[in-house]
Formats: sequence, structure tokens, C-alpha cells
Amino acid sequence: MSIPAHRINLVPFFAKLIQEHHGDFETILDVGCGELSSIWRQRWGDKYEGLDTRDTVNADYVGDACDLSLFPSNSRDVVCGWSTLEHVTHPYDMLSEMKRVSKATVIITTDYVERDKNGDPTHLYSWTPKSLRQLITRIHGDCKVYESRNIMIGVLYNCSSKEI
Repeated sequence: MSIPAHRINLVPFFAKLIQEHHGDFETILDVGCGELSSIWRQRWGDKYEGLDTRDTVNADYVGDACDLSLFPSNSRDVVCGWSTLEHVTHPYDMLSEMKRVSKATVIITTDYVERDKNGDPTHLYSWTPKSLRQLITRIHGDCKVYESRNIMIGVLYNCSSKEI
């Protein structure tokens, strides 16, 4: 399966986001990893695990991003979802599960509503900065939502700690 060039071009940007918001890590779970799982595995080796709904992308786990029950609570340093949130049936459940699994940091990215006007049939939800911030703050108070490279980024910090 060939990986689209625009996805490969985002790999350094995503790696920089992890470094900025978490630093070094021992374990990372990529929820909705898609075709990039092979690139991440080359980069991070045994630190990396990917989950996707499709077994054709060589993910470590095949499953639903909204139900991460096969992973123990507080078991991964970083849990990320690169452009996954708009594809899932229950975004609140997905983000809640990502927070539960993370020891420290959750990072997600998603497109703006304006960039989704072509009506990608796999996008079940469209996000604005306000709606993304509302979702994230309902799940965890220690968070940040911002824009970079024409995408929105949401970060949840100190995920294993009690709510603020």
C-alpha cells in the first residue's frame, strides 16, 4: 500500500509536536495509525504501537478507536491520534479512552470545518477551534488547543493526575 506524499510530509511535524509537548518517551500508542504505522515503527522501534480499524495497514492492533479496553489504564506515555477524531463514531469516547490509557500526554490533530467542505465521506464530524476546545475541556482541564500548519491541535497534559 502506498502512502500519500502529503501524509509522509507531516511526519516531521508530528514528531516535533510530541517532542514539544512531551519530550522523550518510552511508549507511544498511535490511535488510527493508518499507513504511517510503518514509518513510525522504523523511527521509534519497540516504543511504538499502532491501532487501526483496518488490518491492511500493518497496525499492531486492530480495533475501534472509541474502545481501547485492550490497553490498561496509564500504560503508555503518549497517546496520539493524527487526523483520527473526525473519523470516529463517538469522539468523546475516543478522547476519554486515550486519556485513560495515557500516563502523561494525549495529542490529537484535526482539520478545520472550512478544510472539510469537499465532504470527505469518511469524516463523520467537522471541528472548529471552539467545538474542539469544548470537547477537550469536558474530558480534561489541563489542556491546550491551537492551530499550526492549517490544522487544529489538542493536547491533554498530566493525564494520569486527578482533574483540576
